[in-house]
Amino acid sequence: MLWARLDAVWFAADRHDAASGGFDDAEFYQYFAESEHERSPPGRPVALDERTAPFEAWAGNAA
Repeated sequence: MLWARLDAVWFAADRHDAASGGFDDAEFYQYFAESEHERSPPGRPVALDERTAPFEAWAGNAA
């Protein structure tokens, strides 16, 4: 939703409601709150010359 730059999003259930329904994303919040060196599993960057190609293609399609 943030990347799509929507003007607004309406929702009824919050993350706690989702967790009680079996969609608990607390682990995601915890993972990204940790420093990169403490994260498990670790995220490792890969050096690719064409790493920005999808973003450039997306920008080329902007109206």
